[in-house]
Amino acid sequence: MSTQRAADQAVYDALYTIALELSPNVYTHAPPEGVPYPYIQIGSVQLTLQPTKSRLLGRSYSMISVWGSEKDRRAVSDLARQFFLKAGELLELPDGLQVDLDSGASSIDLRPDQTTNNRLWRALITLVHNIF
Repeated sequence: MSTQRAADQAVYDALYTIALELSPNVYTHAPPEGVPYPYIQIGSVQLTLQPTKSRLLGRSYSMISVWGSEKDRRAVSDLARQFFLKAGELLELPDGLQVDLDSGASSIDLRPDQTTNNRLWRALITLVHNIF
């Protein structure tokens, strides 16, 4: 069980580092009122792991959001694409686990957000990494 937590945190940390390389505006929860757009929000990381005698195998499922105002559609799209590409370059986690992006199972869904009274764009990035 502790191995699963360690792998989960390693994936999360790697994604957080990618986000900071792309934007100074990175949050793990909803940011305070008045934060400038666009910004990146690191969401959930779910792992399905299968320990073997010699290594840990599995998949990580990560959700990342890029938020922007109604005028920021292009910036949201570009930032989401850059994040997706950088996540695809991720080959090894700091703890030595090898990872590979399953680009066929990963996606970017760019949509107008209707959860607030503000007109916002949200890119929901779903990343699926194989862990070996």
